[in-house]
Amino acid sequence: MILALLFKGLCDLAYFHFVSPRFGYSGLTLAPDEGKILLGYLATAALSLALPARQTRPSHLFGMLLMYTVFIPSMTSFGMEGHDTTFAMMIGVSVAIVLLIPRFIPRFAMPLAPLSSQSIDLFLWSAVGFVAAVFIFGGGLSFVNFDIMNVYETRHVVNEKFFTGPLGYLTNWGLRIGLPSLIALYLLRKNKIMVAILLALNVFFFSISSSKAQLFLPFLIVILAVIGDRKSGTQMLALALCVFVGASMLETLFWNTTTLNDIAVRRGLFVPADLNYAFHDVFTRLGHVRLSNSVLGFMFEYPFDIKPIKLVAREYFGHTDISPNNGFIATSYMHFGYGGMVAFAVIVGVLLWTVDSLSLLGRLPNWFAVGVLLLPMLSLFNSSDLPTALLTHGAGPAILLLWLIASASLMRLHAAGMVK
Repeated sequence: MILALLFKGLCDLAYFHFVSPRFGYSGLTLAPDEGKILLGYLATAALSLALPARQTRPSHLFGMLLMYTVFIPSMTSFGMEGHDTTFAMMIGVSVAIVLLIPRFIPRFAMPLAPLSSQSIDLFLWSAVGFVAAVFIFGGGLSFVNFDIMNVYETRHVVNEKFFTGPLGYLTNWGLRIGLPSLIALYLLRKNKIMVAILLALNVFFFSISSSKAQLFLPFLIVILAVIGDRKSGTQMLALALCVFVGASMLETLFWNTTTLNDIAVRRGLFVPADLNYAFHDVFTRLGHVRLSNSVLGFMFEYPFDIKPIKLVAREYFGHTDISPNNGFIATSYMHFGYGGMVAFAVIVGVLLWTVDSLSLLGRLPNWFAVGVLLLPMLSLFNSSDLPTALLTHGAGPAILLLWLIASASLMRLHAAGMVK
């Protein structure tokens, strides 16, 4: 609870003194409400009780990331911008459901997939090789850019060129699942040379894909491996996030620069938080989508003239030059209102429960399972609709891959006589 309240306080300070004064033009406005600020602290204290004191399964790490990157920034936005109270508390209900389902439902036994570790290695290297071939022979070298502050100029063109159509799915999965999974495997095997090579390759892929998440999150896998499965792992990550937000304020205070605030604090924490309320505002006024833009299009007619993301851009920001994607909290309300928030939270909770069960099946470290699913799950938390995260961003294929790896791990342990 103490770390959660500390992080909430740091987020409030960062938003009030550094983020809103410099980025208010982008919608991060300041209209503080003392009652809502207090309620945000009370809600943070209450929900922090749902986080386990000690890390014993992958869902604990994912739950901590959901709490610190989605819920707490949303409470800061709630108090500092004076947003709707009912919706803010429903965000808390949704996060609580996600946290509690894997915590209280026993993990289940899974059947084994007949696949060896060597086959998995070959499959993952083939996936990464496919990404490299697509980038190099598809003209990707003309987009090479290592400047993290200058990625938006080419991102749209790169997405259209490499990440659309059937081949786009394969490229995206190889980039978001194949490469991080290889990094996690070689970390598990303590092969530092291969880890260094793969991290360098990841930086090269970033220079073409223009994805900041793709650049930074594989390095987070390394940090998770260093922390290992220590019981205090979640607290160590929470403390690291507190230090990071504090460092972003010190950077601006002493050097009058906003690199950390812009790259991570504003974009990683407060833009998704503000967009939660933007989605609530727009679809409360205009009505809900009911998945008519995707899997339920055969049942419901899509009610708007433009895509949901562009609709939010037009109605909330006044133009369609941006694409304000957001995570399952916002899009669940977009589809079915408060009932959708509960239903989507249950599905996400079940996904984490499945990850816990697969990790147990293969006797895999918690950090390893998190590493395999890190990019797809953070997309689900902060930037993608549930169906999109499951397919396009690879959460579904990543869970399937984790099952294959867990099966191969258990069969290897059986062969070595280490388990019965």
